[in-house]
Amino acid sequence: MKLKSSFLIIILSFFHSFSQTGRQVYGKIVSNELALQSIDVVNLSTKKSATSDKNGVFNIEATINETLYFISKDYHDIKIKITHENLNKKLIINLIKKPIEIEEVKIDNKLKFNSVANYNDIKIAKIEKDLTKAKVIGVYTGEMVNAIDFVQIGKSIWKLLKGKKKKPISIEEEIDYQKFIESVFNEDFFVKSLHLNPDQINPFLDYVLTDKSVLEVISKKNKFEMMNVLIIKNKEFVKLK
Repeated sequence: MKLKSSFLIIILSFFHSFSQTGRQVYGKIVSNELALQSIDVVNLSTKKSATSDKNGVFNIEATINETLYFISKDYHDIKIKITHENLNKKLIINLIKKPIEIEEVKIDNKLKFNSVANYNDIKIAKIEKDLTKAKVIGVYTGEMVNAIDFVQIGKSIWKLLKGKKKKPISIEEEIDYQKFIESVFNEDFFVKSLHLNPDQINPFLDYVLTDKSVLEVISKKNKFEMMNVLIIKNKEFVKLK
């Protein structure tokens, strides 16, 4: 009897440890039955990641109760929790296309014509036009042949006296990094994925935004890179507590 009990305990321990060990979870990512390539898949528990191939197929290590996060620029992100039911079968992940955002365009009813011709252009065009006219030999038409252009000389002197105009200094639009992060990631990401309390989110962002390398990543506006750097900085932030 004792032998049977010991054997049962060994079997149960084996299955328990087997269930806790990461296994290769595989599946296919589609949208309207079309395979999606280059979709990022992240295991939020282990921070491991994978990318779907040209056939939409992905393969990533995961186990029961861990969550897979599917990220794409063109499709809505979704999370899938690994359960006993879906651990041993092929996952079919159906992503929904994001709507195309069209910037508002104002149409002015008034037609505007910008003059691009300066005095020299007008003068050259007039000369070319005059040259095409038929000339009557011996008849004076009122033109001054090889005359000095006093108007042009006056304009040139004025430009020299006035000097070159200073070019306007372009001011780059500053990014409000905290607002941008909050617009990309909602509160659930910080609470459920980074395991922060709601009152810890602002102190965490203050800590993150002191790192110039993080600001460079955020300025690229790549959601996957931003998420990775936030996960890394979260580990540092937890150690400070």
